Amino acid sequence: MKKSLNFRLLAWAAASIFVVSIALTAYSAYSLQNELFEKAELESKKYAEDVASEIEFKISQAFEVTRSFARNLAQTKDKNHPLKVTREEVIEMMKAQFLANPTIFGFNTGWEPNAFDGKDAEYAGKVPYDASGRFVPYMTRKSSNEILLEALVDYDKEGPGDYYQLPKKMQKDVIIAPYAYPVNGKTVLLITLASPVISGGKFYGEVGSDVDLTFFQTLTDTKNLPKGSRIIIYDKAGSIIGFTGDESRLLKNIFTEKIDNYVPYTASRLQDKNKHIILDEHNMSILTEIDMNNESWFIEVTIPKTAIVGPIYKQVGILSAIGLTLAFSALLIGYFLIGKITGKIIVLADRLKESADVTRNGSNTVKDASFQVSSATQEQASAIQETATTLEEISAMVVKSVDNAKNSSEQANNSFEIATEGKRTVEQMRQSMDDIRKSNHDIVLQIENSNKEIEGIIRVIQDISEKTKVINDIVFQTKLLSFNASVEAARAGDMGKGFAVVAEEVGNLAAMSGNSSKEINELLEKSISSVSGIIAETKKRVETLVHEGKAKVDHGTKVAERCEEILDQIVHNVSSVKHLMGDVTVAAEEQSKGVKNISDAMNMLDITTQDNTKTVHQTANQSELLFKEADNLSDIILMLEEEVYGSKNKAA
Repeated sequence: MKKSLNFRLLAWAAASIFVVSIALTAYSAYSLQNELFEKAELESKKYAEDVASEIEFKISQAFEVTRSFARNLAQTKDKNHPLKVTREEVIEMMKAQFLANPTIFGFNTGWEPNAFDGKDAEYAGKVPYDASGRFVPYMTRKSSNEILLEALVDYDKEGPGDYYQLPKKMQKDVIIAPYAYPVNGKTVLLITLASPVISGGKFYGEVGSDVDLTFFQTLTDTKNLPKGSRIIIYDKAGSIIGFTGDESRLLKNIFTEKIDNYVPYTASRLQDKNKHIILDEHNMSILTEIDMNNESWFIEVTIPKTAIVGPIYKQVGILSAIGLTLAFSALLIGYFLIGKITGKIIVLADRLKESADVTRNGSNTVKDASFQVSSATQEQASAIQETATTLEEISAMVVKSVDNAKNSSEQANNSFEIATEGKRTVEQMRQSMDDIRKSNHDIVLQIENSNKEIEGIIRVIQDISEKTKVINDIVFQTKLLSFNASVEAARAGDMGKGFAVVAEEVGNLAAMSGNSSKEINELLEKSISSVSGIIAETKKRVETLVHEGKAKVDHGTKVAERCEEILDQIVHNVSSVKHLMGDVTVAAEEQSKGVKNISDAMNMLDITTQDNTKTVHQTANQSELLFKEADNLSDIILMLEEEVYGSKNKAA
């Protein structure tokens, strides 16, 4: 069952805060661990450096005594200014140096046969000499102020006598590896520092100091390091010469010795100064190298990881408590904030729901109105098309009237020319036309009647003109109605009834246009009939008069003068008819143009109506889409309510 939005937000917030707290605690622990390891590394290095400094100081001090004494003895063999001393004097000087340097456990000098004074045979078998009598005195301490003096042993053997053989062979200072030496029933750990006595490039002997390494074991005390720490001092061969709390490991090899929770350095790794730190699962080991006369010794400080990371657990506990407190506080604050937020979401959802309902109802109204407007527009389009068809018929009739008027004008022109020609003929026949004066008088009467009938035609044409004005007014009104129809169509969503009234008015005007066109048609037919009758009657009477005139030609001379006057009048009247027919032709052409303009306007109105129909259909489609969008919005609101309340609460 889907939970409410409040519950889910609080759950997410709690999970997020929990994850962040764990992450921050882990990061803090990790950072603190790094800091503690760095601190332990620095402290270990410093402690090892302090130990190394003390070792270097004491060993260097002893080595300096040895070197200095060897240089002084070498002066006894200087060829230019040899120093004159006896064996006894040398021994006394050795005692003085020996007593002044408590670090030195044993002090000796060994010379080549007869190299010191050439008196080896004289001292043979005497103390402190051996059977050879060579100058090889060696002194050790019985007590702080008492010295034991004896002869060196094994100085002529490799291995046991390296303290003598190596300086002789290498002709430079040497350090003999640590070794155990029994003294008064106790094993003492010693190293020998040996310097050759050389003069003029020749080896005469050596001076050696045995240094007690007991103080090395003292230096491995770890009271200033974390509990469980360990210091091991060993040479490059791995011989242990200092081990915290366990003297039994002295002179054992670090590379083979089994030590609990300890990963030893390898011999090759000792040479790589970049790898003098080992961090395994149990310990952190820091290695510091001491350079003693080109001989490397090593001080290894080992600190248990538990001693390093111990403070972390306490810090993690504190951070966890702080994190839980902050998390609880954040959840309380989040609870109130989330309540406010979801309350606003609920209000927004309600408003959206109301808006969706209004939109759905509005879209239905727009859709219904659009369908009504579409139906009315289609009816209007049909009426406009019928009106346009009627106007096309009127236009065809008007064109035909124009053609007839043009023909009448041409006939009037021909009559004018014939009358003029007749006038000239009458002038020639004046003396013989007296008999036809009466006939000409009748012709004049007939022409006058024709003129009257033509005037009737003119009135008919004037009536047509008046009807044309009506059509023009209809065109003007139709244009206004077309404009109003466009406006009403644009506002069809709210003003459907107004558009229906405009459409009805357009239908009435179209009906008026149809009635006027019928009247114009009847008038035109009457005009054509009248003009045709006049022409036929005039032709018939003229033929009759002409026939009678021919019979009376012989007697026309007497009436020629009268005939001339009548012909003048005929010419004048025919000229007037000509002008009138020209005016009729112009009026008919203007009427044709007006009818064409009306037809064009109706066509434009038809196009506009079709556009309105398309617009109405588009509006209906858009309202349908709007209705669907309102439904979609309702679905979204339902989803939002489900997110806020949860499916269970919503069902309730």
